[in-house]
Amino acid sequence: MLEEMKVVKPAEMPQEKQESHLEVKRMVVHHLIKNDGEDVATLEESAACIPLEERALKLAADLNASFLRSGIEYAEFAAEKEKIFPQKILGYVKKSGDDAFVIFSREVSEKLKDDIQKIKRAKGGYLIFIEYRYYLVNYITVFMIRDTTGLLFKRDAVTENFEINAIEHLDLDKLAMACRFNPGKYELINKLYLSFIKRRMADISAYFITWVSAQNIVNNKVYTEDLNRLLNMVDCPKDENGQEIDRFTFKENIYDLVKSGPDNVVDLKEISAKYYPEAMYGENYLVDFAEKNGLDINTEFQAENTVLKHLICIDLHADGIQLRFKRSDYPARIHFDKLNPAVIIIESQALADVLKQEVNLWKPAKP
Repeated sequence: MLEEMKVVKPAEMPQEKQESHLEVKRMVVHHLIKNDGEDVATLEESAACIPLEERALKLAADLNASFLRSGIEYAEFAAEKEKIFPQKILGYVKKSGDDAFVIFSREVSEKLKDDIQKIKRAKGGYLIFIEYRYYLVNYITVFMIRDTTGLLFKRDAVTENFEINAIEHLDLDKLAMACRFNPGKYELINKLYLSFIKRRMADISAYFITWVSAQNIVNNKVYTEDLNRLLNMVDCPKDENGQEIDRFTFKENIYDLVKSGPDNVVDLKEISAKYYPEAMYGENYLVDFAEKNGLDINTEFQAENTVLKHLICIDLHADGIQLRFKRSDYPARIHFDKLNPAVIIIESQALADVLKQEVNLWKPAKP
C-alpha cells in the first residue's frame, strides 16, 4: 500500500540535495537536421557516449528538472511492439552498456529521420539520450532540444562526436519534446511506463509520439485514485495564520476547488501554487511529490466523479452492511469502541430515530 510506504518529501530537501539523487549512467547526442517546410532531413550521429564530466552531469540535471516542470502525461507502447522504437529499447534493456546504448540511439534516430521527411512542418533538433537513476528508479529518456543559437553543442571534427559547451542554464523553450521510459514499470501490470512532457502542439509533435509508438492512456479513474493517495501522503498545508489545516478539511477544500471549475479538471500545478508556496515548499510541490513517490498521475486531468467523492466521504460495503459518511464525521461521530474494535459506534440521534421507525415497520402486527 502506498499509504504505508516511507515517502520522499521534496520540501525537506534543498535543490542541490535533490540533484544528488540523480545518477547519470550514460549519455549520447545526435543532431537531426531539418527545417520547417522542407522535406529533406539529415542526421549527424555520435559514435560514442559523452564523457560524464561536470558539464554533462549539469545538462542531465537541467533536462530532468525541465521535464518535471513541463508537466507529465503517461502512456504505454501501442499493441504493435514490433515497431522500431519499442523493439530497440527493450532489446537494449536486455544488453545494456555504452556500445549497446549508442547503437540503440542511432537506430531509433535513423527511424525518426525517415519519419519526419514526410512531414513538412516537422523540425529537427538535438536528440539527447540519457540513461539515469533518479530517486532509485531507472529511466531511459530521450530529449529533443532546438538550439537555434548553436551554442549548446559543438561537434569534434576528428572524433565526429558532440561535445557540450559551457552553459549557465537550460532555456525551457529549447526543450521541444521528451519521452521517458521506466523499465521497472514495464514489467508490472497496469503501470504506465512511458511519460511525455505536456505540449499543446498536437499537429506538430504527433510524429514524436508515433515514432515512440505510444498510445496515450487517459485513465481518469486511476489518476483520481492516485490523487486521493497523494493527498493522504503529503504534508498538510498551513492556513493564513500558519496553522496546519487538518487533512479532512484540506481534502474537502480540494474537492470544492475541483467541483467549482468546469469538467472536474484537476491541475496539480494550480493546487500546489494555491496551498504550497514556492518559497517554502519549492516549485510544484505536489507534482514533485507524486514523481518521487511513484504515483502515475497526470499533472492535469479530468477527475472521475464517483472516485472524486472519496475525498469527502467513505463508502463501505462488507458483511451485508453498507456504510457511507463524510470523512469529517470520523472520529467525531463515527468511531470504534475502545474495548471492542469489532464494534463501530455511530452517534446520531436522527439516524437512531429513523432506524427505530424502520424496525417498528418490520415487527409483526399483534393479533
